[in-house]
Parts: sequence; C-alpha cells; structure tokens
Amino acid sequence: MIQGADQSEPTLGEINHLADLPSFGAAGGSVSVAESFTGGWLALRLVEIPGSGDWFKGGVVAYTDEVKRRLLDVDDGPVISREAAMQMARAVRELIRTDIGVATTGVAGPDTQEGRSVGTVYVGVSSPAGTEAFLLELHGCPTEIRRSAVEHAFERLCRARGEIRRANGASAEQEGRGGLRLGLASAEGPEDQL
Repeated sequence: MIQGADQSEPTLGEINHLADLPSFGAAGGSVSVAESFTGGWLALRLVEIPGSGDWFKGGVVAYTDEVKRRLLDVDDGPVISREAAMQMARAVRELIRTDIGVATTGVAGPDTQEGRSVGTVYVGVSSPAGTEAFLLELHGCPTEIRRSAVEHAFERLCRARGEIRRANGASAEQEGRGGLRLGLASAEGPEDQL
C-alpha cells in the first residue's frame, strides 16, 4: 500500500466543487471514459454522483498498450501522447455511443515511461464539437498524480458538457428543466480548446 493513499484518493466531496450536481444530470449529454494509468478511478468518481446512471454509460480500462491498440484504435507509437489521448477519447465515445468521451493516459511513476517524465499526463475529450487533448505536468507520488489527473479529467468533462449546452442554445432555465437538445454530430473540429 502506498503511504498516505487514503488521504490522496479523491472523494465525492472533493469533486462536488467542480459541478453543480443537481443540474449536472439534467444538462444532458451521455458520457463514457477510457482510462489507462488512472485504472478506473474516473469511472468510480462519476458513479458516485447521484443520478449518474442517467448519463454515465460506461468505460474501458485499457492499462496495456495492446488493449489500447485493440479496443481503442490507438496507433502504433507512443501511448503517452496527445494523439493517443485523442484516439482513446474518440474511440470510447464511438464504441459506447455517447455524446462525450474522456480519456486519461500518463505516467504516475515511480519510473519514466516512453521517455516521458513522471507526472506527464494527457486528458483527451471527444464531443460533438471535436476532439482535443490537454497536457498536464503533475507532481507527487503515483497516487497523488492519479488523483490530480482524475480531477482535471472531471473538469474537462464539465467544460465539454457546458460546450454542448452553449451549442444548443440552452438557457439556465432550460438546463434545470432538462430542456437541452443534443445531436450535433455534424460539427467537424474544435475551433478552440475546451
């Protein structure tokens, strides 16, 4: 057991500040995740949100390169990269047929991997607006790095859901009543980062 692991694992209370939970589910947009080094922590945290069964559809824990390539269509080459994070997010979104796919890939340590330093993390997000990946340089023990990655991935998920709301022209009142319309599959690529 990693020393201090109990204090480092994210709790529901710690992620509540990232989203208004009563409106999170009402905002619309189904979600799937593809996780590598976070090993299911993001999915675990999502299912802890009341009502998550209405929008969280599932995920894939692709810890090895082989599984990333076979199930998530990750190309040959580095799996700790912007491209791999984007491919993972896009593939899980298509595989599970959700509006948003979120992916995590990185190096929690204690050793470097693929020439990447400990704490190098990519979070990929795929939505009707397009697919993007974000580089994080995190610090701490492996548990702290995983915890921070989950928090950042959840933030990006919240932003992607906000983009869907804005793209659909939903007002704050409509969001609270579940008035959000989806189906922007014709949108091509992102103009800006989420």
